[in-house]
Amino acid sequence: LDCEPLVHFVRKVRNNPDERAVRDLFSFLDKNKHPITKTGNFIAYKRVLAPDENGTMLDIHSRTMDNRPGTILEMPRAAVDSDPNRTCSAGLHVANWNYAQQFYGDGVMLEVEVDPADVVAIPVDYNQAKMRTCKYYVRRLIDKPRSETLLVVDSSSEQSSSLHAE
Repeated sequence: LDCEPLVHFVRKVRNNPDERAVRDLFSFLDKNKHPITKTGNFIAYKRVLAPDENGTMLDIHSRTMDNRPGTILEMPRAAVDSDPNRTCSAGLHVANWNYAQQFYGDGVMLEVEVDPADVVAIPVDYNQAKMRTCKYYVRRLIDKPRSETLLVVDSSSEQSSSLHAE
């Protein structure tokens, strides 16, 4: 087992200023078996509207954020609701496969990459199925979840290294 991704992951977790978000993140990742990338980020999922004629894939809720692969979506951390007791609130939302697949029904599924330092809240009422973050990288369109349960085996995370420097 290559331990380097786990070392990067721990370093990034230490950069998260919210102790509760960190504690809840470990439970979220363990329960949902989200794999870690070689840069220490983790994989999550998101459902968005199908690409339009220009390739734009808007988020389902606000229909304002383009989620085409290769895009980094970001908002100020202070603008993301950190209260896990508020289930539907401000922030960039990502989820486990089952929750994202059922979210609003229509659209396409995306694999996204999240830096552990950018996790803000994991709402309590969805059984650790979704989270709010302040930043994520859209990796690719997908039709099934990752089969890896610990480490991602491909190298596509190299493009997302701009999420956070070590």
